[in-house]
Amino acid sequence: MFWCFCAVLVLAAPSPAQGSPTAASSGKPARGTDMLAAAGRLTQSIQKGSQISLTSPSSGIPEEAAMPVKDLNPAHYPARRAAIVAQHFLNTQHSSPCKLFLLDAISSATLQETEEKGNKYKLEFSLKDAVSNQSVGPCSAEVQFPSRGEEGAPLVQYSCQGLSAVNTTDQEESFYRRLRDSGSLVTANDIPDSYGHMAPEMKPLWRLGAAAASFIMLKESNESTLYNVAQVTNIMQQESEGDQLKFRYHILLHDMVSQEIIPWVLLFTWSPAEGVRVLSAEKQPRCPHGTASS
Repeated sequence: MFWCFCAVLVLAAPSPAQGSPTAASSGKPARGTDMLAAAGRLTQSIQKGSQISLTSPSSGIPEEAAMPVKDLNPAHYPARRAAIVAQHFLNTQHSSPCKLFLLDAISSATLQETEEKGNKYKLEFSLKDAVSNQSVGPCSAEVQFPSRGEEGAPLVQYSCQGLSAVNTTDQEESFYRRLRDSGSLVTANDIPDSYGHMAPEMKPLWRLGAAAASFIMLKESNESTLYNVAQVTNIMQQESEGDQLKFRYHILLHDMVSQEIIPWVLLFTWSPAEGVRVLSAEKQPRCPHGTASS
């Protein structure tokens, strides 16, 4: 499969000193625990220059009055769409340049339709680390989409066994020190290239971009989308602020339902101790022919 991409307009993002909230909340679950329960809603506020500021306050899924529950085919799109949303949420919490979790298999899925608060999906599934191919699970999740006409990210609650077994602390520290102590700032383009090739030394940078993009894919997801990262078109490391490494990424997201290619510019920081914090995210104008072709 070949992709057709078009140029992304470079826009300057304001400094986080202006008060833009970060996408990482202080209530982030501790790393290295086997059983995790996390919930969050990414909210957005449109500011000058079409900048979108992200936050992720902790919030549970409200209890619903008794409603009919439908069994879903785990192999069909509705179940996969909801499970991918859970994957995005988990990656906002636990991914890094050295690990990225991908949906492996769905064992069961149900749908509870509601009129006032959006549809709720319950899932049993497993994940796989993209680097080590190590399986993680069993996992369970509840995903509730906003009701029609409402904006906002889906609400997610999940638990997942085996996350602490994917221990990349040493690799993350080594990668962090290499970038921090380098005499020059990292720059890169077109990861992967138009033939799908990705140099080994570029893979940690691609996974770092996918971790940051997970915040956007989660926020943009609804019951008619299915997002993944198509390409990182440009990376520009910025001057560090304290212990956090700072990056500006131009990323192309692919909605597999509409086949649209959607460009975003993300400004974010990362360190092994703090993880990814998105400072700003700017959605760029769609290209005239911004669709995937086979």
